[in-house]
Amino acid sequence: MASLVPNPAPRESYEEAIKRLNGLQSNAQTRAQTAAQRSLNLNEIITEARRHVELAGDSQKWLNTLNVIHVAGTKGKGTTCAFTESILRHAGLKTGPFLARTI
Repeated sequence: MASLVPNPAPRESYEEAIKRLNGLQSNAQTRAQTAAQRSLNLNEIITEARRHVELAGDSQKWLNTLNVIHVAGTKGKGTTCAFTESILRHAGLKTGPFLARTI
């Protein structure tokens, strides 16, 4: 009777497995270039953000009085907010998370 279980592939070494996993990640050089470009555009981004604050009828001075933590990105916002809120509450601070969703 033939076995239905295929023969397992030879085991990779730890180093080979890490090399294979790292090959699945984005190119580190590309990420570094993106980060460098983002820092070059920082003044433009800040200027644009100030303009939007003013268009909303607020001022940067008023904005600087707020005690807020802004969490943005594509993944992990809920976890980051939950951890941050827990840390702040354990430190005796009052928190009030506001989760905005853009469409």
